[in-house]
Amino acid sequence: MTVTARKTTMGLSDVTPDEALHNQKIEFTGTELGTVEVAVYILAGEEHSTPAKAKTGSTKEATATVPSEWPKGNGQVYLKGSHDRRTNTVDLDILES
Repeated sequence: MTVTARKTTMGLSDVTPDEALHNQKIEFTGTELGTVEVAVYILAGEEHSTPAKAKTGSTKEATATVPSEWPKGNGQVYLKGSHDRRTNTVDLDILES
């Protein structure tokens, strides 16, 4: 007997807004986000994280707040959670306040 385990893969498709200021709430959309724990911003090869969470009752939406420690620039962001260690990255620009 062969048993095949189905791995659910989280897929991040968008972040709104895609140009954000420090301390601004950002919203993620995707598929099968599961339990979202962390949003990770990548700029110049360095990763910067902040807590994130799924919207109540939704497997397709999550939120986070851009911390003031994230450097300004044109980077990318991804989510870490229960279904996958790393999801698709999407562009996110951190602007001057």
